[in-house]
Amino acid sequence: MRRIAVIILCVFLASCSETAWGPIVKMMMDEEMEARVDAITDEVVARDMDAVQSRLSPSISADAARTGLTDLFNHLPEGEPESTMAISYNWRSNTSLNDGQSGSTRSATIVVRLEYETAIAYLTIGLFAAPGDDYSINTLRANTVESGAADSSAYAPERHTIWHAVFGILAFAMPLFIIGSLIAMYRMKRIKRRIIWTLLMLVGYPVFALNWTTGDVWLASPGVTTTANSWHLSLIDIKFFGAAFEQIPGTGMLVWVAVPLGALIFWIKYSTAGITRKPPKETPAPPANTDE
Repeated sequence: MRRIAVIILCVFLASCSETAWGPIVKMMMDEEMEARVDAITDEVVARDMDAVQSRLSPSISADAARTGLTDLFNHLPEGEPESTMAISYNWRSNTSLNDGQSGSTRSATIVVRLEYETAIAYLTIGLFAAPGDDYSINTLRANTVESGAADSSAYAPERHTIWHAVFGILAFAMPLFIIGSLIAMYRMKRIKRRIIWTLLMLVGYPVFALNWTTGDVWLASPGVTTTANSWHLSLIDIKFFGAAFEQIPGTGMLVWVAVPLGALIFWIKYSTAGITRKPPKETPAPPANTDE
């Protein structure tokens, strides 16, 4: 149990900082992908129009490519960045069957953090490879924020509220409570529907969210999220082990905490009506002594 708590603590502390994910992302990428991302980043930073354009998908016209790259370069700060680091990496492979021929398409999305003297830029690189082809760029965009805004997800006690403390404690307590309940249940003898109880305990619902950067708290599921021109209804959004973290480049960290509904139902039922148990195995009676 102590080791589990240490692991959860390390994950939580790593999530509080964007740069803490750098070594993890680097381990996730193979050497070829890492070299490709480094080369694209260097070409974008150097504003090498021809080099970047040669890597773009053939479906992008030359005029559209030059217009888009010009806008991209204008969004980047001037000069060389003090440091570059990949902080997010998602890779996907899809196998499809078309006209009797099977093929596997590959796609990857990488977010590179470019730290300048007065600003932080986030370069999103979307790569796609058709069956038998090499990767080409189908998405390339940059988002620049001031250094203070980019680092706003770092721990700063003077601007954190009671909600930060509550969510921080619950983010550790919920997984420990669920894991402890699972261990206790499996140590009990003759529990009926053990697999069903296990699945119920793993699920957390309803779900509450905290934006670690702004301090906003809301009911994520069930709930409605609205923006200036859209709204999103979320009825079922469960969180396994009752907690989750999501690092959003340029925005900060979201902390999700869910009510351990399955574990609570188990303990309430255990303390009141009792958990249904299997009947004990009957020990066969010893054979009767027929000797006279």
